This record gives sequence, C-alpha cells and structure tokens, in this order.
Amino acid sequence: MTLHAKVAAEVRAEKARHQITTSTLARRAKLSRTAMTARLNNKVNFGIDDLDAVAKTFGLTVWQLLANAEAAASSEPSEAEATK
Repeated sequence: MTLHAKVAAEVRAEKARHQITTSTLARRAKLSRTAMTARLNNKVNFGIDDLDAVAKTFGLTVWQLLANAEAAASSEPSEAEATK
C-alpha cells in the first residue's frame, strides 16, 4: 500500500471516528466536496496544505495523522499474508 493510500485510509477512519460528513470535512478544509471525495477515494493525492487543514479538523498535526496512517497500515496483514 502506498503512503498516499495509507493517508487516504486514515483520513477516512478519522472522518468516521469523528462522525462528520465528507461535505463538512471539505468545508473545514476549504475544498470542494468533489475535491475531497477524490482525495478520500485515493484518486487525487492530498497536498501538504490540504493535509494540514484536514489534520486540524481532527485536532491533530500533520505528523500525528501521518504516524497514525503508518501505524494503522502496519497493523494490517500484508498482501502476501492475506493470500495465504
């Protein structure tokens, strides 16, 4: 899984934990809903400024969000393990 995919997955997880809609997250991050959806679906990568705005929405720093993304991805079985 790429770092971009890990970040998108973590933002989706934070969004669910905070029970906010895509529209609300987009508005708080100053993005259109379409732009946020593309990022959440890993069609477009989050820019650093976008990621900063998203992290602040969740009360996190960019570094915390990235660390959470890496930790969550590390706790999932690898593709090789999943196909055994």
